[in-house]
Amino acid sequence: MFSAIPIQQLISSTPQALPAGSPLASGALHVITQSDQLPLDGQVYAVYSDTQATNTFGAGTPEEAIAQEYFPGMNNGDQVPSVLYFTRFNTTAVSAWIAGTSTPTLTQVQALAGTFTVNIDGRIVTTSDITLSAATSLSEAATLITTGLQNPSGLFQGTASQTAGSNTVDITATTSGSLQVGDILTGTGVPAGLTVTAVGAFANGVGTVEVSTTTGFASTTVSVGSLATCTLNPVQNIFQINSPTTGPNSIVAAGADISGSILGTLFANPLVSSGAAPGVPATFMQSSWSQFQNYSTLALAWAPQVSEGLAWAQAKDAVTQDIVFPMSQQDGSYTSGINLTGTLKAAVANINDIPVYFDTSGYLWAALLGTWRASVNYDQPSTASSTPAYKSSPVAVADVTDGISAANLNANQVNYYGTWGGRSGNTKSFLFGDWNSGLVSSISASYGQKALANKIDSDILTWMTSIKRFPYTPGAYAALKGVIVGGGCAWGLNNGIIQKGVELSPTEISAITQATGGNTLAAAEVQNKGYFVYVGDPGPSARAANKSPIITVIYGSGETVLFVKPTLTNVQ
Repeated sequence: MFSAIPIQQLISSTPQALPAGSPLASGALHVITQSDQLPLDGQVYAVYSDTQATNTFGAGTPEEAIAQEYFPGMNNGDQVPSVLYFTRFNTTAVSAWIAGTSTPTLTQVQALAGTFTVNIDGRIVTTSDITLSAATSLSEAATLITTGLQNPSGLFQGTASQTAGSNTVDITATTSGSLQVGDILTGTGVPAGLTVTAVGAFANGVGTVEVSTTTGFASTTVSVGSLATCTLNPVQNIFQINSPTTGPNSIVAAGADISGSILGTLFANPLVSSGAAPGVPATFMQSSWSQFQNYSTLALAWAPQVSEGLAWAQAKDAVTQDIVFPMSQQDGSYTSGINLTGTLKAAVANINDIPVYFDTSGYLWAALLGTWRASVNYDQPSTASSTPAYKSSPVAVADVTDGISAANLNANQVNYYGTWGGRSGNTKSFLFGDWNSGLVSSISASYGQKALANKIDSDILTWMTSIKRFPYTPGAYAALKGVIVGGGCAWGLNNGIIQKGVELSPTEISAITQATGGNTLAAAEVQNKGYFVYVGDPGPSARAANKSPIITVIYGSGETVLFVKPTLTNVQ
């Protein structure tokens, strides 16, 4: 079933972010990336050209390659894709960081001096005095800031001693800061690399801490400095402060300038990336699902191993079975013979999880399906029922070039991008198999279902804002049905998404009757008119809670019957 798509209100910080409150473009490709050029913050970042993708992610990256394939669109497409979305996912433990959002000139940087505070892994670090006038490059300025961040007494300063042969250090006084496991003590006569391993007997600035060596040293001033660094992002040319640790306890948060304006100039309105343990697809999809609902195609910016691709498909299906998710797979058994029990194909039951064969091109073929979708104008009559069969890209080069491989891929119901030769000797490249594969109809129907759901949802929202309240009465139900029939259903018929005359099986007739509260005439209406709209009473408990009436739109498309089930929110 397809739930109504809510309007999304996102506040994104960027490179190239969506303004606060911007609606997200339905149909645009949404790419999950591992690139550390984006913050790990769960937000959606928009790119509007392949040049911008290069400036954001770097030359030679998968994200650049996807954008270069995506923005030219498809040959004979209705439109050229206008926006590409990215959200970051991490497969390994990562460090937190903050970064500026603009690049100052070297002259501006050389004028900066002062001290500032910053939260590193939950501890406030106060830098030593930093003067950038001698910097001959932005990279050298970042190195000077690192020296200030690693101020020897930035985290702790006190008086301590250690008896030779003992694994404890006696802290007799604390001047500033505190100690924790992992701190490295420095001072006159203190052995290099002396690391705190436990702080159980240290409290209120005095006591003992366990350390990593037993060399010993006389009473002296000891200090602990931060290991945080400042670097210059080589792609975006912005300054970045990095935590020295990884995982969920890794933190970087801007503090305040004490003197001067280094922090306020180089890190104003910073991008903030969280530290995190290795990501899990299921957790990521659960937390990010609300930001994917307006998109038709979700793709990975890498070619996953079979088990990883399956984990992503299952994670997506756990939150929705309605987003199309093409999964790249390099499996020679699909091209060499009949292999209907192939790994991804056999394990994934949802028709919207689409195995895509590749030879050397990897993630690009999965993203190519999103390119086709973004090239279809669903507001142009008769194109909304377009299929990806026999569609080609002006820039992509096919990697299936022989008839035997193509025939086996078709038989195995695995999609691909192939080149065919005609009898005249000319060749053409086509997307995702041909009519004989039986795959393109399900892809087309899925995209059409999303477009229809978006249209119905928009019509209902517009109507709801024009009325004072929604009473649970037959008249209100009839009015709502009229909005759906005159809006989305008429639009779907005009655009070829809804089709009359679809033959219904006994199972489909039974399902339609059940979904419409026992209406035995509903199935005939679907067959004759192309659709049936049911708006019913939700029951006394739902009415008391101001919940949505039951809304079901049933329609014919191709050789199947599909359902759209919108819901109203905040019914008064």
